[in-house]
Amino acid sequence: MAEIQPFRGIRFDPGHVGDLSNVITQPYDRIHTDEQARYYGLSPYNLARIIQGRRGPQDHAADNVYTRAACYARTWHAEGVLQRDACPCIYVLDQTELTPDGSYRTRRGLSAALALTPFDEGTVLPHERTLSGPKADRLDLTRATEVHWGHVFILYPDDGRRVEALLEDAVASSAPLRAREQVIESRVEQRLWVIDGPQIIGAVCEELAPKRGLIIADGHHRYETALAFRDEMRERYPESAPRAAFNYVLTTLVSMGDPGLVILPT
Repeated sequence: MAEIQPFRGIRFDPGHVGDLSNVITQPYDRIHTDEQARYYGLSPYNLARIIQGRRGPQDHAADNVYTRAACYARTWHAEGVLQRDACPCIYVLDQTELTPDGSYRTRRGLSAALALTPFDEGTVLPHERTLSGPKADRLDLTRATEVHWGHVFILYPDDGRRVEALLEDAVASSAPLRAREQVIESRVEQRLWVIDGPQIIGAVCEELAPKRGLIIADGHHRYETALAFRDEMRERYPESAPRAAFNYVLTTLVSMGDPGLVILPT
């Protein structure tokens, strides 16, 4: 079964950082040297400093890209730049793209904590092979910060689009946060709604529960890293509760029936 749970998300406070467009990024594996420099220049609080920070020739065990990421996270929390939501929530993420023909296309995602399951159980399925280097890198970052900073992008079957109908009801009466990632896909508008109502959260979790065959669209390394971190934590804390945070991974789930879901050639 596909168990999702609400969680207390960590989010930038616009009162501290101003325009959210200056602090959000593409996933870590799209941030190369040129993109990294541009992200660093946008804001002293840009997330690139945590998810794909600068490495230096003098890095060592006590001062390296992972310890610096953890220091940024602690400092930004202490300053109120990053704030944790007061109660467990789910999040609705709309991404609206201006297409080459001049029209607009919107894809809707549900961000939640997904219970980690091995691929052979059939709840979550991969379609890519992974490499040891990126997994070791992400695992070191997770160990240092104990936070999932990047979403795993997952597609789920929803022929009747019942989950999407529930989400539409949840966002209809509230205004979203808005941002445009500035470096790689600035023409895509991101809109985020924070949903904290227990009834709607319960209904969404119940609707998703029986589903299997969820497909990782992007984030295979992040998912396998989360599994490895979970196994480490279970060994360290054998008496931990089933709903311990390390048993879950941050995901954004998109319905396979969403008309805004389009696969284009590379």
